[in-house]
Amino acid sequence: MLSNAEDDADSAKIWRLHTCCWAARSALAVDGDFVECGTYKGFYASVMTQYVDFMNLPRTFCLYDTFAGLPEDWSTELERTQANPGYTWDGVYDDVINRFAIYDNVKVVKGIVPEVFDQALPEHIAFLHLDLNAGVAETAALDRSLPLLSDGAMVVPDDFGRQEQRELCLVHVEWWRAHGHAILELPTGQGLVTIRKNSV
Repeated sequence: MLSNAEDDADSAKIWRLHTCCWAARSALAVDGDFVECGTYKGFYASVMTQYVDFMNLPRTFCLYDTFAGLPEDWSTELERTQANPGYTWDGVYDDVINRFAIYDNVKVVKGIVPEVFDQALPEHIAFLHLDLNAGVAETAALDRSLPLLSDGAMVVPDDFGRQEQRELCLVHVEWWRAHGHAILELPTGQGLVTIRKNSV
């Protein structure tokens, strides 16, 4: 899995990657496509696609990102202050396009989540990875995605359990509670939810 790593910071994400890969493989038992909101350089998605041999699956993986940092309308000032400065690097989009060029079934979609969903969104979703670093954007993405999430779909909010993302955590807790689900906080700093339609 770490053959995709660019540096030690990527390599240190081994347990976070393990969570995503486990959820992605589990999602193969469920009808629907894969979605990632907040792709940055595509590291997580590249590991997952390799792990589940996505190239040979009859599914689509949609990767959404502004490739220009956190938009003001969908993030707080604190979230923007905490964001990686690299998010605004102009070359990220082209690099991600090149990274997934060998995949006919991976779509890199540039735009603001959830607004960009008006342009492209799968009809059924089996796996959803949320890594927008902004609570309001992630729950807005969930508002749009929930009707499309298949029974048994896996949802991984990437920063749910991180101490510096406490506001994001609280927003997620309230959103999932209102929609009849409990989110599991993982020691990796991620969250995990298995969608059960009879709970919604």
